[in-house]
Amino acid sequence: MKKVLLVTIILGLVIVFPFPTIAGVNIGIGISLPPIIFNGPPEVVVVPDTYDAYVVPDIDVQLLF
Repeated sequence: MKKVLLVTIILGLVIVFPFPTIAGVNIGIGISLPPIIFNGPPEVVVVPDTYDAYVVPDIDVQLLF
């Protein structure tokens, strides 16, 4: 009878106060990229015969504002 009572008390405590479980996931990806540095806004020139179109001269790509 004492064993049944002891097992019942232990099961009751386990159900009421469960043991803390330790589980964790840690994923880390270390990619270091060079910083992007802007010295200032680019110098723009008004496109002739337009109202408000600007172009950045002396660059390899066509950049319009």
